Amino acid sequence: MIIKEELKVRVKYNIKINSKGERVKYPYYVITFPIEYSNMLKERKMLKSVIIVTDEEKIELNNAKMFSLEYYKREEEKIPYFSTVGRLR
Repeated sequence: MIIKEELKVRVKYNIKINSKGERVKYPYYVITFPIEYSNMLKERKMLKSVIIVTDEEKIELNNAKMFSLEYYKREEEKIPYFSTVGRLR
């Protein structure tokens, strides 16, 4: 699936201590898809790969997990916003 629209991409950092005892920041990406793709994404629990291409960089994520925490309300119907979380490849 290729989405050419602008997605909401956030970067968060997880700090872990490696085998040498050093604190290392690992980035992980949270991507929220446009509401139009909710029907396609509601059956998926994981995406094998996600590639985000911007003007400055290309980010590849593997084994990205799908989740939905936010909802868009259209009249009486609640439509979920689907997001995925993954780490760099």
